[in-house]
Amino acid sequence: MKYFFVLFFFFCVFSARALKIDFNHRDPRHKQCVGHNFGQGQINLLNRGDLVDPNCPEYSRHLMCIWKQMGVMNEDGILDKGVITEKIDDFSNSNQDDIKTAQNCIVQKKTPQKTANDFYNCIHHLVKKYNS
Repeated sequence: MKYFFVLFFFFCVFSARALKIDFNHRDPRHKQCVGHNFGQGQINLLNRGDLVDPNCPEYSRHLMCIWKQMGVMNEDGILDKGVITEKIDDFSNSNQDDIKTAQNCIVQKKTPQKTANDFYNCIHHLVKKYNS
């Protein structure tokens, strides 16, 4: 019985962790992320939902890579409302306010990097909420 409880506990923990938004690179990396190294401290900052410098090219590039890797942004740098809605719906257990907040953050900027950075900064409080 103890063994079953331990297995059940780990299953629940790892299942919950899978729903978090993770800003680490995945393998295989997106083609635009190859050779791109981003420090663990910077990734931790993103995973906490902290605001980032909107003019920092390093954060902008990393966020663009991660959004493309997640399917949130397409290869042309356009945010995908359908994918964003689906992901926030999964993370939030269909919280309509959070879905609407994320959808309102979908604003295309002059460059894909600026779009990626501004989108993150707009939803950072949702990242903070669901990654804590």
